[in-house]
Amino acid sequence: MSTTKKDSPAPRRLDRRALSAVGVALAVVGFVALNTWGSLDLRDERLDLTERRQFTLSQGTRDMLAHVPEPVTLRLYVSQAAREANPFLGSYADRVHDMLKTYADASGGKVAVQYIDPQPFSPEEDRAVGFGLEAVQLDNRGTSGYFGVAGTNSTDDVDVLPVLSPERESFLEYDLTKMVYNLAHPEKPVVAVLSSLPMNGDPANQYQPWAAYKELEQFFTLRWLGGEVGKLDDDVKILVLVQPQELPDKTLYAIDQFVMRGGKALVMVDPNSEAQTMRQQRQGMAETGSDLPRLFASWGLELVPDRIVGDPTVARQVQYPSGGRNQVIPYLPWVALDERNLSRTEVMTSSSRA
Repeated sequence: MSTTKKDSPAPRRLDRRALSAVGVALAVVGFVALNTWGSLDLRDERLDLTERRQFTLSQGTRDMLAHVPEPVTLRLYVSQAAREANPFLGSYADRVHDMLKTYADASGGKVAVQYIDPQPFSPEEDRAVGFGLEAVQLDNRGTSGYFGVAGTNSTDDVDVLPVLSPERESFLEYDLTKMVYNLAHPEKPVVAVLSSLPMNGDPANQYQPWAAYKELEQFFTLRWLGGEVGKLDDDVKILVLVQPQELPDKTLYAIDQFVMRGGKALVMVDPNSEAQTMRQQRQGMAETGSDLPRLFASWGLELVPDRIVGDPTVARQVQYPSGGRNQVIPYLPWVALDERNLSRTEVMTSSSRA
């Protein structure tokens, strides 16, 4: 007797439409869950995918924003006409706005950001002009617009970036941090400057201050000292001595007392100042060196005038007459620095080449 085995029924094929519906449903659930989790756990986290990580604030900026003592308002003025005339400018305006929002978030609410489109002949345009923003010509027909930042504090102090340029995008954080700091600290520390060099203006240079002096003025209230100084004022935080010469005993005593009271002093002396040599040639001055032996002795310091510290690998090559002909030799006092010697993250040196 033989038996025949019946074939088992074929597995039911899943409906493709049902699979698609299930997949869509799972995707929606996953999307909602991811956004919910992100809103709860990643509210303070941002992913910076820009090439230069331009929206990742430096630690110095974050420290400053975490201790802003009073409210600061930053107003970004961007004319719609500027966006329409130059899409690249509009893209940069969006990046600036994102950076400003990063500042607001890092300040814990102390920095407020406003985005303003100053239409022609509007109150917003009048206020932009009042702040000191500069109109930018957008075409040959005379169309103009605004693209700048105006900042204010609770006492109506104003600081502005009159025109934002994409060429300075790498300095955007520096410019904004300086603006916020100046507005948050309207009372600048007092720095006293005593120098035999015309740092605050020279007739030979049309009374233009030195670049270093102008930079200091942005962050400090500079007080130029001249003649005999009996006592440094109590509000002086730092004393800067640059190539002082033939200081009276009374002034030397005042400097020593300032340091003994805990004052900070930045002292720069040169036994053979080339800046003094140039003045000597113009004005017939006899002395080109500077030293403070009495003060240095009391502070435990000594200036060794016949020695210099140099690096022959970065010394500038100069021509020097020798043996009836010019020879090219390394001149140690002059340095020729390149990208290997300069920080690419510091504003002062990031765009320097030599």
